[in-house]
Amino acid sequence: MSEERTLQRLLEAFLGKPQTPAPPPSPESIPPIGEMLAELIQLDDRVFGRYAFSRDPLRGKFSPEKMDTLTQQAGQCGREYAQSTAKEHGTSSPQAIAKALDIKVEKPSQPTGTDRVTFAQFAPPGTISIFRHGLEKAEQVLEDSQVRQIMGNITVEDILLAHELFHVVEEKNKSEIFTRTRKVELWAPWPLHNRSTIRSLSEIAGMAFARELTGLPYSPFVLDVFLIYGYAPAAAFSLYSEITGLARKLDQADE
Repeated sequence: MSEERTLQRLLEAFLGKPQTPAPPPSPESIPPIGEMLAELIQLDDRVFGRYAFSRDPLRGKFSPEKMDTLTQQAGQCGREYAQSTAKEHGTSSPQAIAKALDIKVEKPSQPTGTDRVTFAQFAPPGTISIFRHGLEKAEQVLEDSQVRQIMGNITVEDILLAHELFHVVEEKNKSEIFTRTRKVELWAPWPLHNRSTIRSLSEIAGMAFARELTGLPYSPFVLDVFLIYGYAPAAAFSLYSEITGLARKLDQADE
């Protein structure tokens, strides 16, 4: 198997299929993780919205302008539900909110029964798993003093838990929440209708929810590169290149 195909499969295992797979980097071209993170924390929500849509199976259904509008709406949804959830339970602590919602938080070593690498997941109706192997890798990356300074005093477990708590809230409010009610019409023979939810909206809102709840000063999407670096620096660099490439395209379009 070629190096390019190996890297592409690795990224797909972490994050799903990208719209435009990045070529494999040479080892000497990979910058320190601190340099990559320092650039990523400066990027705005619109960049990460385009990044989320780039992995959505329905991405071809939306114009760039529509993706930006949906990103704004999903972000607002996540922030508002974070505020109402914190107010309802009198705390913004993800651990305390999970307990108040009667959610069981497990910390197994690694996921089983899937070909995707995940760091956390919600299993309805009431279990969230935070995988220890990913947390251990994150702690190793945070031992770099430059990385610690850039990322701040973060608790990776809380950020992952907060994101999964959005999916709990989403499930509880599925008849009215934006990420479930906003749908796109797909082809179906007349007079039938085939309407689908948009998967990326749930992820964008989940990141906004986690950021609002934890007070993180940058997008939690940055953790995609940070967490993957602990497993495969080349894959993290390819993802960083993909995200910063989207940012450059947006800057050029705005000029």
